[in-house]
Amino acid sequence: MRKSILATISSVCILLALPSVLYAADTQTLKRLVLYDFNPPVTEKILQERISAWRSDLANDRSQARFSLHSNANERSLYVAYRLDPSKSTDVGVRLRLSNLDARNYDHLTLRIRGDAEHGYADSLKLEFTRPQQCHSLMIETGSRIISKLGPEWQTVTVPLNMMNGIIDWTCLNEFALTLHTRRTSNTHGAYYIDDIALIKTGNPGPNILDPVATPKKYAL
Repeated sequence: MRKSILATISSVCILLALPSVLYAADTQTLKRLVLYDFNPPVTEKILQERISAWRSDLANDRSQARFSLHSNANERSLYVAYRLDPSKSTDVGVRLRLSNLDARNYDHLTLRIRGDAEHGYADSLKLEFTRPQQCHSLMIETGSRIISKLGPEWQTVTVPLNMMNGIIDWTCLNEFALTLHTRRTSNTHGAYYIDDIALIKTGNPGPNILDPVATPKKYAL
């Protein structure tokens, strides 16, 4: 029992020591599933049907998020703007429907993101997947990871699903969310451009909290 507890603690320490943002420049992609890319035939009407803005404190309209389809001559992306009430501890964000997605054949989440240089942005936010604890159950599991060091230029962020703590069974995913919280930013309002949200398979899923680790010799029986 003691060996099992120590192994679990060691696994958690390994996961927490890893960086929260990984870049995909050297990542080999064996398989790719696009979740949202916002190119035609995506329209504002389709966005309104599949994406929703939310806030944890429904009584406080000083904290909220909104979204729209951004287009220019070269690209289309999802524009997400937010405002946070600094006097409250609260979350805001957007949720993107996934319709009971089975992600077992993939090992990383990837997306492109840049902050809005004109209106400002927080340099970190939380990415989340949600699923019922059992398919079609009302009890919800959430797997999340905070990404950081965001800037005004486009960057590709790649996060191993194993590092999105809270989900072990990657079936029946029903939502993907981007969330901001007052405690993680001093920028109480701002916006992001987001594009090319996808799951990929690299063949290298990275460490998992359930992986066995060697027990230190001084504790070995």
